[in-house]
Amino acid sequence: MTTAATPTSSSLFDDIVEIFVSPAKVFARRKGRGFWMALFIYTVITAVLVVATRPLMQPVFDALWPQTVAQIQAKNPNVTPEQMDSIRNSQPIIYMVSIIVITPITVLVVGLLLWIVGKLFDAEESLGTAVMVATFASLPRILAWVAAALMMLVIDPASITSQWSVTTSLAHFVNGAEQPLLAALLARVDIFTIWVTVLLAIGLSVTGNISRQKGALAAIIVWIVGSLPSVYQALQMVK
Repeated sequence: MTTAATPTSSSLFDDIVEIFVSPAKVFARRKGRGFWMALFIYTVITAVLVVATRPLMQPVFDALWPQTVAQIQAKNPNVTPEQMDSIRNSQPIIYMVSIIVITPITVLVVGLLLWIVGKLFDAEESLGTAVMVATFASLPRILAWVAAALMMLVIDPASITSQWSVTTSLAHFVNGAEQPLLAALLARVDIFTIWVTVLLAIGLSVTGNISRQKGALAAIIVWIVGSLPSVYQALQMVK
């Protein structure tokens, strides 16, 4: 074993950049060094991208509005046209705020889940280290936002059938309105989601002192559990 690949110190900025090319080195350096600042930076970058790309994403809201109307009316048949107009006008703002709020919460939940699953494979990492791994592993999602924005520059709004129509997942090729469950499942087969999962595996292996095979199995379990919320939502739509 050599320690040449794990220098004693590095800047947070360096590690944020290097996570895309040398994740094992980053996780080795960041072990035990905390995660709050990295999580804050990730959340801020996500917030900036969400706000900056909102005009580009407006066709998504417009295309999915009939589905939203149907869901609202199914739950509350007495909703008035004025209430529907109010909901439609506030939808983009609610969406942006929810994404910004959900972003750090999701990282914390994934970190907790990674820590719990890691214990099944004898990982030695602490909860804080697991959240650090989840934070740095989530950074490729920044590129996912950029990819979605670029996609909206060339995609035909008429082809948008679900929120996954503007992703790099297999769900992009499925009519999410007609097959919501299939779309929800295929949405997890996404370039950036897989990238995040690979980073979780590497991070758990490095910081938890377990084999890459065990780290991969743990990350796959996290990936499966991560599918459950969207699958549940899809099941609600097909009822």
